Amino acid sequence: MADAKNKESQSLRKGTDDSDFRQQNIPAWMPILSPVYVIASFILLAFLLIPAGLIFLRTSQGIVELVKQYDGDGTENELQDCKIEVANAGSKCEIEFTIPENMTTPIYVYYEIDNFYQNHKKYFGSRDNDQLRGLSSGLESSSCPPLHKLKDKSTDKDVLLNPCGFVANTFFNDVITLNSVTDSDDNNLNISMREDGISWVSDLKQKFGQVYGFKSEACASCDDCSCNSTVWSCEEPYIDDNGICHLYFYPDEDTTQYAYETYPMVINPIEGILNEHFLVWMRTAALPKFRKLYGYIPDSQFKTITKGSVLTFEIETNWVVSGFAGRKSLVVTESSYMGGRNDFVGWLYIGVGIFCAVAGIFFSIIQVVAPRKLGDKRFLRKFD
Repeated sequence: MADAKNKESQSLRKGTDDSDFRQQNIPAWMPILSPVYVIASFILLAFLLIPAGLIFLRTSQGIVELVKQYDGDGTENELQDCKIEVANAGSKCEIEFTIPENMTTPIYVYYEIDNFYQNHKKYFGSRDNDQLRGLSSGLESSSCPPLHKLKDKSTDKDVLLNPCGFVANTFFNDVITLNSVTDSDDNNLNISMREDGISWVSDLKQKFGQVYGFKSEACASCDDCSCNSTVWSCEEPYIDDNGICHLYFYPDEDTTQYAYETYPMVINPIEGILNEHFLVWMRTAALPKFRKLYGYIPDSQFKTITKGSVLTFEIETNWVVSGFAGRKSLVVTESSYMGGRNDFVGWLYIGVGIFCAVAGIFFSIIQVVAPRKLGDKRFLRKFD
Protein backbone atom coordinates (compact mmCIF):
# COMPACT_ATOMS: atom_id res chain seq x y z
CA MET A 1 0.00 0.00 0.00
CA ALA A 2 2.84 2.33 0.96
CA ASP A 3 4.69 1.56 -2.28
CA ALA A 4 1.59 2.45 -4.30
CA LYS A 5 1.26 5.79 -2.54
CA ASN A 6 4.95 6.57 -3.11
CA LYS A 7 4.62 5.78 -6.80
CA GLU A 8 1.52 7.98 -7.01
CA SER A 9 3.25 10.93 -5.30
CA GLN A 10 6.30 10.52 -7.54
CA SER A 11 4.10 10.55 -10.62
CA LEU A 12 2.39 13.73 -9.42
CA ARG A 13 5.75 15.40 -8.85
CA LYS A 14 7.07 14.33 -12.22
CA GLY A 15 7.60 17.34 -14.41
CA THR A 16 7.75 19.87 -11.53
CA ASP A 17 10.66 22.29 -11.33
CA ASP A 18 13.10 21.10 -8.64
CA SER A 19 15.46 24.04 -9.06
CA ASP A 20 16.84 25.81 -5.99
CA PHE A 21 14.86 28.91 -6.91
CA ARG A 22 11.51 27.11 -7.00
CA GLN A 23 12.31 25.10 -3.88
CA GLN A 24 13.56 28.17 -1.97
CA ASN A 25 17.05 26.78 -1.48
CA ILE A 26 18.99 29.74 -2.87
CA PRO A 27 21.95 30.70 -0.63
CA ALA A 28 21.10 33.78 1.44
CA TRP A 29 23.20 36.13 3.52
CA MET A 30 21.87 36.39 7.06
CA PRO A 31 23.98 38.96 8.89
CA ILE A 32 24.49 38.62 12.60
CA LEU A 33 23.48 41.96 14.11
CA SER A 34 26.36 42.31 16.51
CA PRO A 35 26.79 45.62 18.37
CA VAL A 36 29.70 46.64 16.13
CA TYR A 37 27.66 46.22 12.93
CA VAL A 38 24.64 48.07 14.38
CA ILE A 39 26.72 50.99 15.67
CA ALA A 40 28.61 51.24 12.38
CA SER A 41 25.32 51.22 10.43
CA PHE A 42 23.86 54.04 12.54
CA ILE A 43 26.98 56.18 12.19
CA LEU A 44 27.16 55.56 8.42
CA LEU A 45 23.51 56.52 7.95
CA ALA A 46 24.09 59.70 9.98
CA PHE A 47 27.06 60.65 7.76
CA LEU A 48 24.92 60.11 4.64
CA LEU A 49 21.57 61.58 5.71
CA ILE A 50 22.63 64.80 7.45
CA PRO A 51 24.71 66.20 4.53
CA ALA A 52 22.01 65.11 2.06
CA GLY A 53 19.36 66.84 4.18
CA LEU A 54 21.42 70.05 4.33
CA ILE A 55 21.79 70.01 0.52
CA PHE A 56 18.06 69.44 0.01
CA LEU A 57 17.17 72.15 2.52
CA ARG A 58 19.52 74.68 0.93
CA THR A 59 18.16 73.85 -2.53
CA SER A 60 14.56 74.22 -1.35
CA GLN A 61 15.19 77.51 0.44
CA GLY A 62 16.90 78.85 -2.67
CA ILE A 63 13.68 78.50 -4.68
CA VAL A 64 11.80 81.79 -5.00
CA GLU A 65 8.12 81.24 -4.25
CA LEU A 66 5.53 84.02 -4.11
CA VAL A 67 2.00 83.48 -2.75
CA LYS A 68 -0.91 85.90 -2.49
CA GLN A 69 -4.38 85.00 -1.24
CA TYR A 70 -7.10 86.77 -3.22
CA ASP A 71 -10.35 85.32 -1.86
CA GLY A 72 -11.63 83.98 1.44
CA ASP A 73 -11.05 84.94 5.06
CA GLY A 74 -7.72 86.68 5.60
CA THR A 75 -7.53 88.32 2.18
CA GLU A 76 -5.52 91.56 2.19
CA ASN A 77 -7.43 94.83 1.94
CA GLU A 78 -5.83 95.68 -1.39
CA LEU A 79 -7.29 92.49 -2.90
CA GLN A 80 -10.83 92.83 -1.57
CA ASP A 81 -12.04 93.48 -5.14
CA CYS A 82 -11.18 89.87 -5.94
CA LYS A 83 -13.66 88.47 -3.41
CA ILE A 84 -17.04 87.34 -4.72
CA GLU A 85 -20.20 85.94 -3.17
CA VAL A 86 -22.01 84.88 -6.36
CA ALA A 87 -20.80 82.22 -8.78
CA ASN A 88 -19.70 83.32 -12.27
CA ALA A 89 -19.66 86.97 -11.18
CA GLY A 90 -16.94 87.75 -13.70
CA SER A 91 -15.49 90.58 -11.59
CA LYS A 92 -11.88 91.43 -12.39
CA CYS A 93 -8.96 92.44 -10.22
CA GLU A 94 -5.17 92.67 -10.48
CA ILE A 95 -2.47 90.98 -8.42
CA GLU A 96 1.12 92.23 -8.49
CA PHE A 97 4.21 90.27 -7.48
CA THR A 98 7.53 92.05 -6.96
CA ILE A 99 10.42 89.64 -7.51
CA PRO A 100 12.68 89.61 -4.40
CA GLU A 101 15.52 87.67 -6.08
CA ASN A 102 16.41 86.64 -9.61
CA MET A 103 14.04 83.93 -10.82
CA THR A 104 15.16 81.33 -13.34
CA THR A 105 12.69 80.20 -15.97
CA PRO A 106 10.59 78.17 -16.43
CA ILE A 107 8.42 79.90 -13.83
CA TYR A 108 5.22 78.12 -12.87
CA VAL A 109 1.87 79.69 -12.00
CA TYR A 110 -0.46 77.73 -9.72
CA TYR A 111 -3.80 78.37 -8.10
CA GLU A 112 -4.07 77.12 -4.54
CA ILE A 113 -7.33 76.04 -2.90
CA ASP A 114 -7.70 75.57 0.84
CA ASN A 115 -10.44 73.68 2.74
CA PHE A 116 -11.85 71.94 -0.34
CA TYR A 117 -12.06 68.15 0.02
CA GLN A 118 -11.60 66.61 -3.40
CA ASN A 119 -10.65 63.38 -1.62
CA HIS A 120 -14.17 62.84 -0.23
CA LYS A 121 -15.46 59.44 -1.36
CA LYS A 122 -18.77 60.75 -2.69
CA TYR A 123 -16.97 63.57 -4.49
CA PHE A 124 -14.19 61.82 -6.41
CA GLY A 125 -16.47 58.88 -7.23
CA SER A 126 -19.07 61.16 -8.81
CA ARG A 127 -17.96 60.88 -12.44
CA ASP A 128 -18.66 58.76 -15.49
CA ASN A 129 -15.38 57.62 -17.05
CA ASP A 130 -17.08 56.24 -20.17
CA GLN A 131 -18.75 59.60 -20.69
CA LEU A 132 -15.43 61.41 -20.17
CA ARG A 133 -13.86 59.21 -22.87
CA GLY A 134 -16.66 60.22 -25.23
CA LEU A 135 -18.23 56.77 -25.37
CA SER A 136 -21.73 57.78 -24.28
CA SER A 137 -23.93 60.67 -25.30
CA GLY A 138 -27.47 61.60 -24.38
CA LEU A 139 -27.62 58.83 -21.78
CA GLU A 140 -28.37 59.39 -18.10
CA SER A 141 -25.38 58.24 -16.07
CA SER A 142 -25.89 56.02 -13.04
CA SER A 143 -22.65 57.08 -11.29
CA CYS A 144 -23.26 60.85 -11.23
CA PRO A 145 -26.52 61.54 -9.31
CA PRO A 146 -27.55 63.91 -7.92
CA LEU A 147 -25.53 66.16 -10.23
CA HIS A 148 -26.38 64.55 -13.57
CA LYS A 149 -29.16 66.81 -14.86
CA LEU A 150 -30.58 70.29 -14.46
CA LYS A 151 -34.01 71.83 -14.87
CA ASP A 152 -34.27 74.15 -17.88
CA LYS A 153 -36.29 77.09 -16.55
CA SER A 154 -37.36 78.22 -20.01
CA THR A 155 -38.89 74.86 -21.01
CA ASP A 156 -39.34 73.30 -17.54
CA LYS A 157 -37.67 70.13 -18.86
CA ASP A 158 -34.67 68.21 -17.58
CA VAL A 159 -31.35 68.80 -19.36
CA LEU A 160 -28.61 66.18 -19.02
CA LEU A 161 -25.12 67.31 -18.01
CA ASN A 162 -22.17 66.15 -20.09
CA PRO A 163 -19.85 65.69 -18.33
CA CYS A 164 -21.84 64.90 -15.20
CA GLY A 165 -20.86 64.52 -11.56
CA PHE A 166 -19.44 66.61 -8.74
CA VAL A 167 -15.84 66.75 -10.00
CA ALA A 168 -16.62 68.05 -13.49
CA ASN A 169 -19.30 70.47 -12.33
CA THR A 170 -17.23 72.14 -9.61
CA PHE A 171 -14.51 73.00 -12.12
CA PHE A 172 -12.27 75.90 -11.10
CA ASN A 173 -13.23 78.55 -13.65
CA ASP A 174 -11.34 81.66 -12.53
CA VAL A 175 -9.50 83.10 -15.54
CA ILE A 176 -5.88 84.08 -14.82
CA THR A 177 -4.02 86.26 -17.33
CA LEU A 178 -0.47 87.59 -17.18
CA ASN A 179 -1.01 91.24 -18.08
CA SER A 180 2.54 92.56 -17.99
CA VAL A 181 6.07 92.05 -16.72
CA THR A 182 8.21 95.12 -16.02
CA ASP A 183 11.84 95.13 -14.90
CA SER A 184 13.35 97.22 -12.11
CA ASP A 185 13.79 100.15 -14.55
CA ASP A 186 10.07 100.02 -15.40
CA ASN A 187 10.74 98.67 -18.90
CA ASN A 188 8.00 96.43 -20.24
CA LEU A 189 9.27 92.92 -21.02
CA ASN A 190 7.69 90.91 -23.81
CA ILE A 191 6.79 87.90 -21.67
CA SER A 192 3.65 85.80 -21.91
CA MET A 193 2.26 82.88 -19.95
CA ARG A 194 1.62 79.61 -21.77
CA GLU A 195 -1.29 77.38 -20.79
CA ASP A 196 -0.59 74.36 -22.99
CA GLY A 197 1.33 71.26 -21.95
CA ILE A 198 0.09 71.47 -18.33
CA SER A 199 -1.90 68.22 -18.28
CA TRP A 200 -0.78 64.60 -18.37
CA VAL A 201 -0.28 63.29 -21.91
CA SER A 202 -2.17 60.10 -20.99
CA ASP A 203 -5.19 62.19 -19.96
CA LEU A 204 -5.12 64.19 -23.16
CA LYS A 205 -4.61 61.22 -25.50
CA GLN A 206 -6.37 58.32 -23.75
CA LYS A 207 -8.50 59.00 -20.68
CA PHE A 208 -10.57 61.88 -22.11
CA GLY A 209 -12.15 62.52 -25.47
CA GLN A 210 -14.74 64.56 -27.30
CA VAL A 211 -18.26 63.20 -27.21
CA TYR A 212 -19.05 60.54 -29.80
CA GLY A 213 -20.53 62.19 -32.87
CA PHE A 214 -18.79 65.54 -32.41
CA LYS A 215 -17.32 67.16 -35.50
CA SER A 216 -15.92 70.57 -36.40
CA GLU A 217 -14.63 72.39 -39.43
CA ALA A 218 -12.45 75.49 -39.84
CA CYS A 219 -13.79 77.97 -42.37
CA ALA A 220 -11.60 79.49 -45.05
CA SER A 221 -13.26 82.83 -44.42
CA CYS A 222 -15.52 84.06 -41.63
CA ASP A 223 -17.70 85.77 -44.25
CA ASP A 224 -18.61 82.39 -45.74
CA CYS A 225 -19.00 80.64 -42.38
CA SER A 226 -22.60 79.97 -41.39
CA CYS A 227 -24.29 77.64 -38.93
CA ASN A 228 -27.53 77.74 -40.93
CA SER A 229 -27.40 74.09 -41.86
CA THR A 230 -28.69 70.79 -40.55
CA VAL A 231 -25.07 69.60 -40.49
CA TRP A 232 -24.04 71.91 -37.62
CA SER A 233 -25.57 72.44 -34.19
CA CYS A 234 -23.90 75.79 -33.48
CA GLU A 235 -25.85 79.04 -33.37
CA GLU A 236 -22.82 81.18 -34.21
CA PRO A 237 -19.40 80.14 -35.52
CA TYR A 238 -16.68 79.99 -32.89
CA ILE A 239 -13.81 82.43 -33.51
CA ASP A 240 -10.48 81.36 -32.01
CA ASP A 241 -7.57 83.55 -30.85
CA ASN A 242 -6.14 83.60 -34.38
CA GLY A 243 -9.36 84.97 -35.85
CA ILE A 244 -10.28 81.68 -37.58
CA CYS A 245 -13.98 80.75 -37.59
CA HIS A 246 -15.10 77.21 -36.78
CA LEU A 247 -18.35 75.33 -37.29
CA TYR A 248 -19.17 72.49 -34.94
CA PHE A 249 -21.75 69.83 -34.17
CA TYR A 250 -22.66 68.27 -30.82
CA PRO A 251 -25.22 65.42 -30.72
CA ASP A 252 -28.40 65.80 -28.66
CA GLU A 253 -27.59 69.43 -27.95
CA ASP A 254 -31.23 70.31 -27.38
CA THR A 255 -31.39 67.93 -24.39
CA THR A 256 -27.78 68.09 -23.17
CA GLN A 257 -25.67 70.82 -21.62
CA TYR A 258 -22.01 70.42 -22.53
CA ALA A 259 -18.89 71.72 -20.74
CA TYR A 260 -18.41 74.64 -23.14
CA GLU A 261 -21.92 75.83 -22.27
CA THR A 262 -21.38 75.44 -18.52
CA TYR A 263 -17.96 77.13 -18.51
CA PRO A 264 -17.79 79.35 -21.61
CA MET A 265 -15.18 81.63 -19.98
CA VAL A 266 -12.62 78.78 -19.96
CA ILE A 267 -13.74 76.01 -22.33
CA ASN A 268 -14.45 76.59 -26.01
CA PRO A 269 -16.68 74.30 -28.11
CA ILE A 270 -13.85 73.06 -30.34
CA GLU A 271 -11.70 71.57 -27.58
CA GLY A 272 -14.54 70.70 -25.17
CA ILE A 273 -13.40 68.62 -22.20
CA LEU A 274 -9.95 68.30 -23.78
CA ASN A 275 -9.29 71.76 -22.38
CA GLU A 276 -6.11 71.28 -20.34
CA HIS A 277 -7.33 73.30 -17.36
CA PHE A 278 -10.27 70.92 -17.15
CA LEU A 279 -7.97 67.87 -17.36
CA VAL A 280 -5.78 69.24 -14.57
CA TRP A 281 -8.86 69.76 -12.36
CA MET A 282 -10.14 66.24 -12.98
CA ARG A 283 -7.05 64.78 -11.29
CA THR A 284 -8.42 65.03 -7.77
CA ALA A 285 -6.16 66.11 -4.90
CA ALA A 286 -5.43 63.97 -1.86
CA LEU A 287 -5.48 66.80 0.71
CA PRO A 288 -7.91 69.66 1.40
CA LYS A 289 -5.18 72.21 0.64
CA PHE A 290 -3.77 71.73 -2.82
CA ARG A 291 -2.24 73.46 -5.81
CA LYS A 292 -2.94 72.91 -9.48
CA LEU A 293 -0.87 74.16 -12.38
CA TYR A 294 -2.47 76.94 -14.41
CA GLY A 295 0.37 78.01 -16.71
CA TYR A 296 4.07 78.73 -16.97
CA ILE A 297 6.58 81.23 -18.35
CA PRO A 298 8.88 79.16 -20.60
CA ASP A 299 12.65 79.48 -20.73
CA SER A 300 12.45 80.19 -24.46
CA GLN A 301 11.46 83.81 -23.75
CA PHE A 302 13.83 84.86 -20.97
CA LYS A 303 16.33 82.78 -19.01
CA THR A 304 16.07 84.97 -15.93
CA ILE A 305 13.59 87.49 -14.58
CA THR A 306 15.69 89.87 -12.53
CA LYS A 307 15.25 91.07 -8.99
CA GLY A 308 12.85 94.02 -8.70
CA SER A 309 10.74 93.03 -11.71
CA VAL A 310 6.96 93.21 -11.30
CA LEU A 311 4.55 90.55 -12.58
CA THR A 312 0.97 91.80 -12.96
CA PHE A 313 -1.85 89.26 -13.25
CA GLU A 314 -5.48 89.95 -14.04
CA ILE A 315 -7.98 87.56 -12.51
CA GLU A 316 -11.58 87.17 -13.58
CA THR A 317 -13.13 85.64 -10.48
CA ASN A 318 -15.96 83.16 -10.99
CA TRP A 319 -15.31 80.36 -8.48
CA VAL A 320 -16.96 80.98 -5.10
CA VAL A 321 -15.28 79.83 -1.86
CA SER A 322 -17.49 81.53 0.74
CA GLY A 323 -19.94 78.61 0.83
CA PHE A 324 -17.35 76.24 2.34
CA ALA A 325 -15.13 78.80 4.14
CA GLY A 326 -12.39 78.22 1.61
CA ARG A 327 -9.49 80.33 0.38
CA LYS A 328 -7.99 80.95 -3.06
CA SER A 329 -4.40 81.98 -3.66
CA LEU A 330 -2.17 82.64 -6.64
CA VAL A 331 1.31 81.10 -6.54
CA VAL A 332 4.34 82.01 -8.67
CA THR A 333 7.37 79.77 -8.18
CA GLU A 334 10.55 78.35 -9.64
CA SER A 335 11.44 74.66 -9.62
CA SER A 336 14.54 72.55 -9.10
CA TYR A 337 15.58 68.91 -9.35
CA MET A 338 13.45 68.44 -6.19
CA GLY A 339 10.38 70.03 -7.75
CA GLY A 340 8.86 73.03 -6.00
CA ARG A 341 9.82 74.44 -2.63
CA ASN A 342 9.50 71.82 0.10
CA ASP A 343 11.60 72.32 3.24
CA PHE A 344 10.05 69.24 4.86
CA VAL A 345 12.17 66.80 2.83
CA GLY A 346 15.43 68.42 3.96
CA TRP A 347 14.36 68.57 7.60
CA LEU A 348 13.21 64.94 7.43
CA TYR A 349 16.64 63.77 6.24
CA ILE A 350 18.37 65.88 8.89
CA GLY A 351 16.05 64.63 11.64
CA VAL A 352 16.54 60.96 10.77
CA GLY A 353 20.30 61.53 10.43
CA ILE A 354 20.48 63.13 13.89
CA PHE A 355 18.47 60.24 15.34
CA CYS A 356 20.92 57.75 13.80
CA ALA A 357 23.91 59.69 15.14
CA VAL A 358 22.44 59.83 18.66
CA ALA A 359 21.54 56.13 18.53
CA GLY A 360 25.05 55.24 17.34
CA ILE A 361 26.68 57.25 20.14
CA PHE A 362 24.26 55.84 22.72
CA PHE A 363 24.93 52.21 21.76
CA SER A 364 28.68 52.89 21.59
CA ILE A 365 28.63 54.13 25.19
CA ILE A 366 26.66 51.07 26.30
CA GLN A 367 29.10 48.78 24.48
CA VAL A 368 32.06 50.39 26.23
CA VAL A 369 30.54 50.70 29.71
CA ALA A 370 28.53 47.48 29.92
CA PRO A 371 29.21 45.22 26.93
CA ARG A 372 26.97 42.26 26.38
CA LYS A 373 28.66 38.89 26.24
CA LEU A 374 27.89 37.21 22.94
CA GLY A 375 27.94 33.58 22.00
CA ASP A 376 30.83 32.27 19.92
CA LYS A 377 29.94 32.48 16.22
CA ARG A 378 32.03 29.37 15.54
CA PHE A 379 29.30 27.25 17.06
CA LEU A 380 26.62 28.55 14.71
CA ARG A 381 25.66 26.04 12.06
CA LYS A 382 23.02 25.60 9.43
CA PHE A 383 20.14 23.30 10.32
CA ASP A 384 18.71 21.22 7.47
